[in-house]
Amino acid sequence: MAKKKPTRKNGSSWRRRTAAVPEGPTPLVVARLKRLPQRGDTWQADCRQLPTFIEDSRGQPVRPWITLVLSFGQQLILGQHLAEEHPSPEQLWDTLAASMQKPLMGDKQRPVELQVRAGVGWEDLRQPLADLGLRCETVEELPVIDTLVTDLAKHLGGEQSSGLVDVRGVTVEQVGRIYEAAAAFYKQAPWRCLRYENAVRIECPQIEGGPWFAVLMGQSGLTMGVALYQDLNLLKRMWTEDLSDEENAELTVATTLTFGDADEIAPADREAARRHGWKVARSDAYPSIFHKERGLSVRPPTAEELVLMEVCLRTLPDFVNRRGQEDFTPETMTAATAAGERTLKLGWERIE
Repeated sequence: MAKKKPTRKNGSSWRRRTAAVPEGPTPLVVARLKRLPQRGDTWQADCRQLPTFIEDSRGQPVRPWITLVLSFGQQLILGQHLAEEHPSPEQLWDTLAASMQKPLMGDKQRPVELQVRAGVGWEDLRQPLADLGLRCETVEELPVIDTLVTDLAKHLGGEQSSGLVDVRGVTVEQVGRIYEAAAAFYKQAPWRCLRYENAVRIECPQIEGGPWFAVLMGQSGLTMGVALYQDLNLLKRMWTEDLSDEENAELTVATTLTFGDADEIAPADREAARRHGWKVARSDAYPSIFHKERGLSVRPPTAEELVLMEVCLRTLPDFVNRRGQEDFTPETMTAATAAGERTLKLGWERIE
């Protein structure tokens, strides 16, 4: 039987459901779910980290986690949850319970079987699932959910960069310099003494465009790096208004570097880093660089944007160490890049 792609109710957009504290499989919840009719359906559930970045409520790029629950027999998405961190077993349970009690499509019900992948967190829920009369089967692949996650990543963040070494006009040596500068930047951790709302105004007469507004990330401990924005008014809106993640993603234009595991960067860059012995500060501090356009489009950085990122990585830590956020005195700094010396004028931007 040919399978159609699972559908969502009314073509609704993907939104994150949040709960202050996950309830988990309490006796009261289990008793309530046991009163639901049980039909001979097999469900599939999984939790994945998206392969794309989106902007969070602070305007910082994150790779969110998606939990999906679908009816394999009916080919319907019954529940979903989007979060910034890997959900706990209690959060997985809450998403599954909501899919039974308030499914996105169809009637309230319990399945007879739940198919999941190992190592996600469902193992901790086997007993309460058994109490509901559900067989929990571990499978190696969930191809329908694979397709859904790919579609969702494109919807939220567009296509991702194929790798820095693939960018036109960029040499392997230039990418190696970016890795070296990023490793030094990470080790200095210039974000440690900053507030969330921080922006360094940057001007460079040797690079077309600007000014740029550098936001250093890392205070929350979730995402570390730097984003070079081009619209100060948008930054102020993100800091002072309650914009949704979708609104932030739609409006943002920025070149961003974040740090993560080796499997978070393009395979071509990962192989080049291994082959050339490029420096990384830690095994979870590989630099990933992308440029976010207005809308949901993400593209690789240009060669010139990489030059700008390199000189910022080399100058921002010293600037932050010398100039506190209350010191608005501008400073001129020069650093060597793959394209030669570049001179920056840096100064804290007043946030009112």
